[in-house]
Amino acid sequence: MTQRDGGCGACMFEDFAAEEENDPIALKTSGSSCATLRRERALLSWNSRIASRVASFLEQQLAEPQRMWIANPIHRGSIPDSRNGAIKFYSCRTQSFSLRSYIGRLSQSLNASSSSFVLALVYLRRLAERSVDFKLCHLNAHRLVLTAFLLAIKFIEDITFPNDVVAFVGGLPVLELNSLELVMLRNLGFSAFVSQAEFQIASAKYS
Repeated sequence: MTQRDGGCGACMFEDFAAEEENDPIALKTSGSSCATLRRERALLSWNSRIASRVASFLEQQLAEPQRMWIANPIHRGSIPDSRNGAIKFYSCRTQSFSLRSYIGRLSQSLNASSSSFVLALVYLRRLAERSVDFKLCHLNAHRLVLTAFLLAIKFIEDITFPNDVVAFVGGLPVLELNSLELVMLRNLGFSAFVSQAEFQIASAKYS
């Protein structure tokens, strides 16, 4: 993927529409039996539906920033605190593609389970409760979602892609994604554990 020259070191995303048809990280199902294919398609449909519901929830919160934990101080003209690293998640302008299409790309290209998206949402909520600088807004939503998703698939999936592949799919340089991952882990207290009760509460909203 080529990177956009945003001039601020933070606008690295690009509109993915032109490259999705040639995505090299496609799910391979050749050689599978009909029954296996049906199960795989049913699972993909379920995962896609959960990812879509998570995307709808986040987009709804972004549209109404005064609600819940999405009231980012940037809406009041404040600048994120650089001491906790939150400023690294901010772009200097909003992205040209929706959060829904971005989450859809992550879901399809990385073949992650629905649990990964629920887990990522738990991490985003924890960050927002820890510091107002991590509350979602249109300038940081894509990076926060990508990084939380990366942590979630590493924690819950049996087979994961390396960071350079996730960075490629997410439209960021791998060194930047590595840095964001460390910042997020540090602000989560280096704990990605989610209790069964907490996961079930979060999962019930989207199942």
